[in-house]
Amino acid sequence: MPYFRYEATDSTGRRVDGTIHAASAQSARDTLSQRGFQSVLFQDPASRAASPAHRPAPTPAQVAPSAPGERTDWGTEDDLMFLFSQLGAHIRSGINPAEACHNLSLRAPRKDYARALEEMSRFAAEGRGLSTAMARWPYLFPPHVIGTVRVGELAGVLPEACDRIAEQSQKASGLRRMFWWISLLAWGTVVASPIGYVIVVALARSVEIQGTQGSSPRPADAIADALRETIFGVPGLAVALALFGILGLRQYWRSMRFRANRHRAVTWAPLVGARTRSEAIESFSWALAHVSRAALAPRTAFVEAMNAIPNLWLLKDFEAVASRMTDKSPISENLKEIRWLPPELVPLIATGEMTGDIGSQMRFAVESARSESEFHTTALKSRIGCWVLLIYLMGTLIASYFLYGVFYPVLMRVLLGE
Repeated sequence: MPYFRYEATDSTGRRVDGTIHAASAQSARDTLSQRGFQSVLFQDPASRAASPAHRPAPTPAQVAPSAPGERTDWGTEDDLMFLFSQLGAHIRSGINPAEACHNLSLRAPRKDYARALEEMSRFAAEGRGLSTAMARWPYLFPPHVIGTVRVGELAGVLPEACDRIAEQSQKASGLRRMFWWISLLAWGTVVASPIGYVIVVALARSVEIQGTQGSSPRPADAIADALRETIFGVPGLAVALALFGILGLRQYWRSMRFRANRHRAVTWAPLVGARTRSEAIESFSWALAHVSRAALAPRTAFVEAMNAIPNLWLLKDFEAVASRMTDKSPISENLKEIRWLPPELVPLIATGEMTGDIGSQMRFAVESARSESEFHTTALKSRIGCWVLLIYLMGTLIASYFLYGVFYPVLMRVLLGE
């Protein structure tokens, strides 16, 4: 099907142009009418081929969602990477956001993302921001993704914002894969330890049964009797409660309510915490570089930029600063209160405020934070093997205790007739 470039008026009376994929001009006109567009005019193919790519005009995004958030499965970094890389390519090619989201909804592999994209298309057609629609899907779009899209809408750099989200998600996905083996071994050790304890206690009990009864039963019968006593006795009930507690703790750890504390724990982890802080500085600097050109008050620009920070626990420091700022407060003076920021960031912002070009200064901050983040990522890769070995040794020590501290003493007492 061909593409048709059009000019139309949306429901708010604003003039928009874009590209639509349809079988014919009449089909394209009907689709646009259903989306609330009026006074639709199509360009001829020659002018359509020669016309430059369309960049959507920046529109202020609404912070509060218009309805309660939709409960879905969690979105993944891979989902975000593929979605926003395609969305950025669509918008950069001249397709308007409403049509781009509609096209992507038809090819979305997950139904919840398809519904979210269709709603984003409707919001864009009505003249509302994509970030406003995304805020209604908190399990699919993390807060920093919504904040980055909002920066793109305010500063008129929506394709660049989509590319940044895709790049961030790709790096996060790679980091998560690095920790897959650690997570597997850690949870395997935690879950297998109480189960192994029950088995070892049952084996020890079977040895006692065979050693104390006058006519020794078959080993299989002794083991079966010991397992019944252990599983339905105090050890079995204690292990069952422990396993339920572990699974419940894991679910609570992954819940929306615990997300801020989960981010807090990340900032404490060796190397991971340093990388997280570098990523936060890079995200804030990138966002501030763009919103500073949108003719916003300093406090408004600061708030919009801080919402692009991925870590919610680090974001709390920025929120505390924003609560004390006024519309005339210089950003550089207030950032001094955040102790974990690099010392060179505040002078860069101060220079930008004096020269009237914060964006140029923030480019240096972005590159510096990116280099720092890449350094910590490289260091993490070299530490992964050490952490895997450490967890393996812990599991070996636990198994050795079960064998030599629980089973062998019982076996020796039976063999020695004590």
